[in-house]
Amino acid sequence: MESNNAQLTRLNQQTLIDLIGEDLPTIAKFQRDFVTQAESSCKLFLSAYSNAAYPELKEHAHFLKTSARAIGAERCSEYLAQLEEAALSADRQHCRSLLINIAQEVKALNALIN
Repeated sequence: MESNNAQLTRLNQQTLIDLIGEDLPTIAKFQRDFVTQAESSCKLFLSAYSNAAYPELKEHAHFLKTSARAIGAERCSEYLAQLEEAALSADRQHCRSLLINIAQEVKALNALIN
């Protein structure tokens, strides 16, 4: 399933344009806000993972997934959807792998957006 993630767009600019129009300053602000939120969420993910708090991990992933989809962060959104599933099944190894992928994706989005 993860191999399909490479086919997804890191940041689909058209998503926000379709949502709010061509208001580029607002789009840029939403994207920057997402990166800030994602960096904070990564810390919450690690805390939940460290404590094997899988329901909490799933909730944090779901919350960020919604934001990722809204700004067009397709690859990140898919990793987060997979993290929700892995947390539901308490699959520690898969959660770990996905957390690494999500952290890398957030770092790449930060470089792209900021």
